[in-house]
Amino acid sequence: MRPFRFRAEVVLGLRQKQEEAARDTVSRCQAALDQAQHARSERRAALARAANEAAAAQQQGLDAWQLSWHRNWIHKQQRDLDASQQAIAAAETALAQAMAALNLARQKTRVMERLKSRAAQRYQLEVTREDNRTMDAFAAIRYAARQREGDARDD
Repeated sequence: MRPFRFRAEVVLGLRQKQEEAARDTVSRCQAALDQAQHARSERRAALARAANEAAAAQQQGLDAWQLSWHRNWIHKQQRDLDASQQAIAAAETALAQAMAALNLARQKTRVMERLKSRAAQRYQLEVTREDNRTMDAFAAIRYAARQREGDARDD
């Protein structure tokens, strides 16, 4: 009997490559999210420092232009923090989409792997049946030969 060959092996390989690409995409999205969260932490710290510096400067007494500068600086820090929040939201959305794509790719790969497994089981069952038929045929030939020997002795 011919050796086992899964006809859709090319498709299975393609599905595995797609799953690996999806896994890489998830990895990149997770790294981008981590980076955005780190940037948010830095911006929060910068905002806190700006507020502390403004408070310390107010304690010493400020000119109007210095007070205006600190307010604008704090406002800029707040805008940067808001931008980092938006970047995190975008990264979380991208990560969710990448995870959905990975789950779909994983599912498609598992389907092909199950098909291959079932085809291998059917092949193995057919090999076993063919072996049994061959053994039965040999047993029938041996039985017939013994019967002829026994008939030949009786004569």
